[in-house]
Amino acid sequence: MEEQSFVLIKLFGAVDDKALLDLVTSHAEKTQSIPNIKELIDCREISNIDELTVHGVRHVANHIGRKPEWLLALLINDTPLLREMAEGYRAGSLEQRKDVKIFTELNEAISWITQGEDELASAITAFINQED
Repeated sequence: MEEQSFVLIKLFGAVDDKALLDLVTSHAEKTQSIPNIKELIDCREISNIDELTVHGVRHVANHIGRKPEWLLALLINDTPLLREMAEGYRAGSLEQRKDVKIFTELNEAISWITQGEDELASAITAFINQED
């Protein structure tokens, strides 16, 4: 079986274009040599996106570079503005990643990102629950 890595990114508080770009730039540098990552970005604790723009979100989504084997699950609270920003990020990421999906339920996001790997799903769930 091919080795895979899992990354969990939790965003919280106020998020603007610059903060998102800084995060993605740092993440891209740290993971540039890893060919196959399953990534979950948890956006449920974002409290303010007043300074986040669709243009900025799409720019950031393209900034990570081409990662054709990466899967990305975006976990959001289903508010109209956050949904729109997630859709913008998804649209910008689709050309860069194997697949990108948006979820509002943690269990659905974990099930999709682990693709039937029950041991990985259990480990991710335990880790996230430990963090909360």
